[in-house]
This record gives sequence, structure tokens and C-alpha cells, in this order.
Amino acid sequence: MDDSGITGEKQKAVCNHCGQIYTCDSNANGTSSMKTHIKLLCRQYELSQFNMKKNPVKRQKTLAFESVIGGGTGTVPKLTAVSFSVEACRKALAEMIILDELPFRFVEGQGFKRFIYVVQPKWENPPGRLMVAKYCMKIYQDGKKSLKRALKDQRICLTTDTWTSLQNLNYMCLTAHFIDCDWKLHKKILNFCLVPNHKGETLGKVVEECLVEWGIDKFLTITIDNAKSNDGIIDFLKKKTKKRDTTILDHEY
Repeated sequence: MDDSGITGEKQKAVCNHCGQIYTCDSNANGTSSMKTHIKLLCRQYELSQFNMKKNPVKRQKTLAFESVIGGGTGTVPKLTAVSFSVEACRKALAEMIILDELPFRFVEGQGFKRFIYVVQPKWENPPGRLMVAKYCMKIYQDGKKSLKRALKDQRICLTTDTWTSLQNLNYMCLTAHFIDCDWKLHKKILNFCLVPNHKGETLGKVVEECLVEWGIDKFLTITIDNAKSNDGIIDFLKKKTKKRDTTILDHEY
């Protein structure tokens, strides 16, 4: 409620929600009648509180300094307006799990929960390991869509290598290198996967499937080491892509 500015012998106030008028002289009436109206009588106030809980409005922003990663000693952080967002917190938490290579169950530890309560009391229900895993997958999917757009119509150079782990498992990594429209060189991992063996044709099929998945049909070079099986990769890819319109000089070189 606030003072309505109604003139007369007695001061009066109008409810902001339903328009009910009450006398509000500080000496004769006090504020009890207005408090009782808000707590017990005003139906519009109850509805507004219900809607606010169901569809919370954006809260007033607060001022904070932007974090500067890798800045020198003379770097001055920029002051900016920020607001609390549960969605942004969940995404940042998932990014932390990925960057620091932490287990998903890290978010369910008592120490972490206590830390979150101190840092941001507004975050009443931090996510558990299942939700963090879901957000990590979402970050991967969003990043993959973004990289697909960046790779579209690019002429790609590929590098690949394979190795065997201590558990006797075979792995292969395929990396794309390309220069964007601003003449900046990029290096992006397209695939890191298990492979059945190190045979040339097997590895060639894995590379081909990866290129199809990413929608890449234009590549310039493939750089590999001098392992004998890598000759099989080259032969397989030359045979599969020689007749493409995007192939340069029929793979003569």
C-alpha cells in the first residue's frame, strides 16, 4: 500500500492490488488495518504472489566485476550488471566438471553443497550428478552443431593417429585443420574413439564414417605417420572419394 494523495481531513491510503481505501493517519490509525488487509483480506495480493512463484519475474541486477582470464597485473576488470540465473549456474557448473575433469558425483559432496550455499544462497537446489551429466551432453551437442556450421563449405586438412592403451584397447583420433574467413587457423578434434584393430581398411572406414557424420566432403590433405597400416587408410579414402566433384586433381598427389 502507499499514500494515495487523497486530500481531506484524514490521510488515506489505497491498496496497490485491489484499490481498497484505508485511513492511515500515523497518530490515530497506525498501520495495523493495512497489514491485516494484506495478510488476510486482499485476494488480488494472494493471486499476485502465486503468479510470482509460478512465473518469477526478472530480479533487479547487481553490479559485479567481470572475470579476466589470463590478464596481466595491469588489467582492470570491467564493472557490469549481472542477475542470478539458475540456468546459467547449471551450465557453468557443467563446464567446470568438463574443464577440470571432475566426476559427476562431485556435485553431491557435502563440502560442495556448503560452498554453493555460502557463495549463492539463492540457488536453493543445485543439480545432482544425473542433471550435470545431462548438461554436459547438452554442451557437447551445442558445440557440435556450432562446429558443423563452422566447417560448412570449408576445405579441410586432416591428421590422424592411432595407439594402443595399457588395457590393450585400440584408439584413433581424427583432427581437422582449416582457415576461416578471417584467415585464422583452427584445429578441432572431430573424433576420438575405439577401433577394432589397426588395419588400414578398418581405420579408413572409421575416418569415412566420421567425415559423413560431420558433413565434410571437401578435404585437401591427410597427414599421417609412416606406419605400414596407414598406407591402407590412404588407399581406402582415395578409392572412396576419387570420383567426387570436390576432389582435387583426382588425388594424384
